[in-house]
Order: sequence, then structure tokens, then C-alpha cells
Amino acid sequence: MESQLARMATSGLQNIQATGSAKYPLLGSSPNPGLAGGGGPTGITAGPDGNLWYTEYAGNQIGRITPAGVVTEYSTGITGYSNPYGITAGSDGNLWFTDYSANQIGKISGFMATTTWQQTGVISDVVLALAIDPTNSQIIYAGSHASGIFKSSNGGGSWSAINTGLSSMVVNSLAIDPTNNQNIYAGTGSGVFQSIDGGGTWSVLNNGLGGTNVLSLAIDPAGTVYAGAWATPSVYKLYKGNNFWSLGGDLPVPLNVAASINSLAIDPTNSQNVYAATTNGLYQTTNAGGSWSVVNNGYLASAWLTALSIDSTGVVYAGADNPGNSVYQSTNGGGTWTSINNGLTNQSVLALAIDPTNRQTIYDGSHSSNGMFLSTNGGGTWSAINNGLSGNIVFALAIDPTGTVYAGTSNGVFKRSYNSAFPTISGSPATTATVGTAYSFTPTATNAASFSITGSVPPGLNFNTTTGSLSGTPTVAGLYTGIIINANSNGNGSATLPAFAITVTAPVNHAPTISGVPTGGITAGTYYSFTPSASDVDGNTLTFSIANKPSWATFSTLTGMLSGTPTAGTYSNIQISVSDGSLTTSLPSFSITVAPSGGSGGTGGTGGTGGGTPVPVMEGWWLLPGMLAGVGIFARRRKE
Repeated sequence: MESQLARMATSGLQNIQATGSAKYPLLGSSPNPGLAGGGGPTGITAGPDGNLWYTEYAGNQIGRITPAGVVTEYSTGITGYSNPYGITAGSDGNLWFTDYSANQIGKISGFMATTTWQQTGVISDVVLALAIDPTNSQIIYAGSHASGIFKSSNGGGSWSAINTGLSSMVVNSLAIDPTNNQNIYAGTGSGVFQSIDGGGTWSVLNNGLGGTNVLSLAIDPAGTVYAGAWATPSVYKLYKGNNFWSLGGDLPVPLNVAASINSLAIDPTNSQNVYAATTNGLYQTTNAGGSWSVVNNGYLASAWLTALSIDSTGVVYAGADNPGNSVYQSTNGGGTWTSINNGLTNQSVLALAIDPTNRQTIYDGSHSSNGMFLSTNGGGTWSAINNGLSGNIVFALAIDPTGTVYAGTSNGVFKRSYNSAFPTISGSPATTATVGTAYSFTPTATNAASFSITGSVPPGLNFNTTTGSLSGTPTVAGLYTGIIINANSNGNGSATLPAFAITVTAPVNHAPTISGVPTGGITAGTYYSFTPSASDVDGNTLTFSIANKPSWATFSTLTGMLSGTPTAGTYSNIQISVSDGSLTTSLPSFSITVAPSGGSGGTGGTGGTGGGTPVPVMEGWWLLPGMLAGVGIFARRRKE
């Protein structure tokens, strides 16, 4: 019986017997007997990495299911009998499981390379804004409350002030042009400043904007900049290459409300969709600022919103200054909102960020002593992650492409590396090969320090322990089974491809080809030569042979050439053949009729006055050209 896991949907249990997204066959069970054991899923839990983890009692393994439904299985690492049973996520960021037969409790670690926040190089100020260079994650910019802008070129190891040309030291927001990483914008207490040299120098960019206090910035993929300001219910827009701001639309806020735009966010699935979080709820444009509408349905009516973040699928998260009910989610473009606060304490949200490596991983920076919260299930539940950060207010968040989180706080910048160090491996190797034909397979893997292989590997193939590549030219036909490729990590187990077999067959031999039309008639004493054309698609060496070779001729077994000076007579059933050593192909049998030389002068034919060439008509008889040209009179004579 096939071991499976099933998924419970909101509409009820899906049929696990039918093929569909709810069916997750385990790799160690039929019809996938690549790993030892027989499956038997027993316990399951949500892991700290945003994946589901389960135990296989009969399969002696721990399994993982990603949000996309990819199943990977790992050995428990326990020597002897092992039957993992229950599993749960611990408060220490590890997974813990019980093993019935081994009478042990096991720990799965390595989810977080650093579980403690570490303060980066010193910035002695409140940090209100952060931005990471999209082309080099070691380069980070920090905007401070009173000291201007700082830059780090070593992942926060050290910081340098970069304030040349910057006349306002209050920096509320930062944004880097995705089309040019040297082009940086800073929203300050005196408007917007721009650097076109990676922060080396700054110049004011307030044409059309004035010196208003800019709280928020956002840039779309084309480099168009949106700006939101304090106590101004209008969004400003700067097209790439321009130096004059235009009005990007007035928000339809009540006339007696001086709404401030605290955060702007652009939908990564459609840059026409822009959201503005204000002190009077949430607004949206679906035409790049042409018009704006309220999207406060549900919980957000008149809420004081402080933060926005949108995941890669367009799910919107909004943070509010509303202790006890501070994070909201919309899965339909702001049409409706759900409060997602399970595990959050009485706090106000100041920053939200989604991990680019896993959209289920969300960080919540707050205005409280419980400064940082983490959700690994898309906001379903939250837990505090404040080791090393206690007592700091979190104003800004930024996450680099590896999942390392930077927090701008009331005491500089802090850093926390979140790295799922468990290896993964996938790929579908070819299961057939041919002797003499190149074979190559390289798996796709993550977090792998090295690779190993077991099983029967075909002779002629080589395995690369650095890349996991199996390649070469097979030399011996046969069935090679039980091949398993492992991706190994440094201390965090290994991931394994299902076992596979390679059937190596002998190359298919194609018969050679031969062609040509030999001359069938010639006069005695005249040199004769015929060489056929021959080839072999397999590139084999060819040899030639002949049957019924005329006695006057010589024959080359290397080229198939038949040549010599013939004597009169008829030579029948001559056949030239070519062979590649296994298969032979022959020309049709042919005859050569050699007429005796006769006459004196002339070149033959049916007319003329010369002797010409006799034309054979039957054994021992020839027609001789007539003496009267053009009338077709022929004499005949008996062969002597």
C-alpha cells in the first residue's frame, strides 16, 4: 500500500486516492522504492523554516514538504533501529522528534545560522530607513534621525557617513533605482535628495515638490519614483530621467483630515497597482496614480497605518499603530482584510518585511520592548525573536537575497541571519544510455557542501563530488541499478535523490551503403576502371569484396576498385560488396562484355566510314558498322 500525506482544505478533506495536489506519496514507499523502509507517516508539524516536517515510523526517516509540495526525506542519523514518531517545533528554533525504537529524542537544527541579533558597526543614532543594493547585498544604506545617511560595503561590518551635499540630516526613507544601483533617493525632513554616484554626493530634488517632509518612497521596475509626505494627502511622482515632480494623485481623504502617507508599496505582480498606508487608512491606485480609492474594507476603516509589504504573489500585508490588532492581510488586492495577530503582544507595528527566499516568512518590527516578531506561515502565527535586540524599537527592516535581516532600531542597525541550512536535491537523470555515446546528469541542489553516490555505476561514467555530476561515455552494455546521489551538508544531514537505474545498450549498427553503375561494354585492349561509392553512418572501417572477378582484372579490398585491360569475352554475375565487419551490402550483379578490337580508324557508332567498334548481340556474334553512312546497313561475322 502506498504511504501518503494528505492536505486538509477549508472545504474539507481532499480525496487522497485521486491524483491531485492533495496527494503526497512518500519517497521511501511504493511506487518509489528508492529509499529503505516503507513510509508510515506518523507525526507532522510546521517547521521554523516555513515548511512542513513529518516523521516516517516505518521508513526510519524525517520528511519535509515545501509550500510548493516538494517532498524531501532525511535519515534520522540514529544508528541501529530507528522509528521516529512524534515531531514538534521547539521554542529554541529547532525541531524535536521522538524515536520509539531507539528510545531517544532527536533534534533537527541548522534552521538559523544565527538566532541572535547582532549589532552591526556602530551608528550612534536612531535608524529610520534601510536599503540594500540590488546588485550587491554587501552594500547597505541607512538613514538616521539626526545624523544623515550611512553606507556599509561589508554587510554592516562597518559604516561611513555619506552626507556630502545633504542639507537635511533627518532621513525618513531610502530607495534605490532597480535599473541603476548608483541612483539613490532619500526622503528627508526637507524634501527629496538624489545621489547618482552611489551616495558619494547628494543634490536636492524638490522641483514641484517643495521642501515638504517626505516620509515614504517607492520605485517601480522602470525607475519611476513615488513619494508620500507628512500631513499631505497627495502622492507625488517622478518619472525616470526627469527632475520635476508631478502630482501622482490626491487621496480621497475627508476634508478635515490632514493625512500623512507613512508607507508606499508597489505590487510586484503589476506595477500599476500602488498602495499608500496613511494615518487615515489605506488607499490604492490601479493606474499608476491616475486615481486613488479607499481600500479600507473590514478592519482598516480609518486605521492609523504605518507599514506595508507585498509578497511575490500580490498578497498585501499592512501594519498599524493599533496595539493588539496591528497586522492585516489581503489576498484579493485590498478587497477584504483579515486580522492576523495570533501570537502578537500588545504592540504597534512600525515595519514589515517579507523574506525574498520564502514568502511565508514575515518579520514585524514594533514600537515596544518586544521589538521583533517572526511568522513562518504567512502570518498565521507569530513568535518573538528578540535575543540580542531586547529593549530596542524597530523602525525599519530590509532583507537581502540570502534571507539575512537588517533592522533599523533606536540604537543603530542590527543583523540576523536566517538560513535554512538543510540541503535539497532534485532532478530527473536519464535512465538509458548507449555504449560510446556521451552521458551527463547534474542534479539541482541547495545548501550542499559535497555530493556522494552509491550503487552500480556504469563503467566509463565518472562522479563529481563537488557538483554531483555523473558524466562520461559508457563502455559496457548492461543494467546498472540502485544508483543514489546524495547532497551532503556540513552537519545538517543529507538529501537524497530517489534511486534510479541506467540501462546501457550496445550501439545500433547500421549497414553500410554502396552505389555506382559499372560500365557494361568495352573493347578489348582498352583500360577498364570502376570504383563504387560507399559510406557508413556509424563511422566503421569498411572493406570490399568481389564475386566472379574477371581473370584480367585486379580488385582493391580497400577502395572496391575493379580495373585492368580486358580481353574479349562476356564476364557475367560480377558482384562487388562492402562490409563494416558485421553487416554487408552489395551492388546488383552486373556483366562486362568485351568486344574484340576491329576496324582501323573511326570512333564507332552507327554511321561513318571507319571500322568503328563491334557491337555484341549474342554469344559469339557482333554487328559491324556498315559502309554506307546513315542508312543502318550492318554486316555480321562469326567470332573466330
